[in-house]
Amino acid sequence: MTVIDEKPPALWRNRNFALLWIGSAASIMGSRASSIALPLLVLALTGSPVQAGWVAFAGVLPDLLLYLPAGPLVDRWDWRRVMVLSELGRGLAVCALVISLIFGTPGIALIIAVAFVEGALGVFYRLAERLSVPSVVPEGQVAGALAANETRMNSALLLGRSLGGFLFGLGRVVPFVVDALSFAVSFGTLVSMRGTTRRPTRERRHILREMIEGLSWVGRDPYLRADLVVTVGVGICVHALILTFLAGPSRTGCRRS
Repeated sequence: MTVIDEKPPALWRNRNFALLWIGSAASIMGSRASSIALPLLVLALTGSPVQAGWVAFAGVLPDLLLYLPAGPLVDRWDWRRVMVLSELGRGLAVCALVISLIFGTPGIALIIAVAFVEGALGVFYRLAERLSVPSVVPEGQVAGALAANETRMNSALLLGRSLGGFLFGLGRVVPFVVDALSFAVSFGTLVSMRGTTRRPTRERRHILREMIEGLSWVGRDPYLRADLVVTVGVGICVHALILTFLAGPSRTGCRRS
């Protein structure tokens, strides 16, 4: 009797992966649109590049503070639950801003809080999303799934920034409504996924020990050290340039008026 190995379905016929990919694409694009629209909103309300800079800083600060402790935490939790709660929290934060814009003028404290909450929960979302891949695709398709996710990430980042400026031109509240809808789409795709998503249990050590081991591992690898320095440096320069370009026309407009 000949045993025929059944090949897994094509990557894009994998329902769970397709839902995860579509939801994440919507979420990333909406978040990037908001990341541009938030400083634009502050400039429109206050005309202050300094306050716009604080809002932009609040959005990227979680990347510096939370990635290290969030990694071991997410590794201990159910990744889909982390993603669902992250999308729910980010959606509620953006909805608070939308309501404030509809019925009045939001304060700078609220805008900074929304930027920080969206950035902080985004850290947990991205870490959980990376952990999800081995759970939703067969082992032989993990490399292809990761490549598809990387393509999605770069495309969403590129289009999201342009989309944010375009939507803000249509109305101050528009990019944040779109961002809230993107979280709703992502939330819906996550709860529509079937099957178990819990990672296999493993030995759990103290979280501080795992953080120290992670830092040591990065410090011993020359490639990772260089990559970390370059990534942080480029990120700071890119955000500074974006804010400079955004603040330039605003300051010009203020002088003309």
